[in-house]
Amino acid sequence: MSPWALAPFCLVVTTAGFGTFLALTVPDLDAPAALAGGLILGVPATLLTTFGLTDRRFRRRWSRAERTAMARAYRTGEPPADPAYEAAVRSMIVRRSRLLRRQVTYGPWTIALLGLADVVSVVSDRVTTGVPSVVFFGALMVYMRLSAPRALRRLERLEASLREPAAAGRVARRPGTHL
Repeated sequence: MSPWALAPFCLVVTTAGFGTFLALTVPDLDAPAALAGGLILGVPATLLTTFGLTDRRFRRRWSRAERTAMARAYRTGEPPADPAYEAAVRSMIVRRSRLLRRQVTYGPWTIALLGLADVVSVVSDRVTTGVPSVVFFGALMVYMRLSAPRALRRLERLEASLREPAAAGRVARRPGTHL
């Protein structure tokens, strides 16, 4: 079953569940406001669930040996020793670079919005207990701005090494054997 076919079901369940939770915890909240609050949580939860299922489907398409070759190639920056695994590594490069480009674009903004909620809480309540989380979100934004471009450069180097002809000293090994 397609993850996108499960998305409406997930949206209904999370929206109704969180809306009911809001209606039970906030005594004077009417039903439309509770469902609107549930929708605020239901949409991101549905998107995260759908993207997670899509990613799982992608990973299950490859054998354990191919996933190991993908991870080793990503970690070392060298093409796999067995040319049979190059298709899996190329597929991993395309998918991961697309995800990292999205992370570069939208990740810091998402973290900033979460941090902004904490800043508003600190300012409005005049309580300093929220300051560590503001610092955490700031550090997370800096980390995201630095790590994703570095990972993209690593993938570009791996892709360039896959395009190069086989090096003269490169020995073809059987999968699973070590030097």
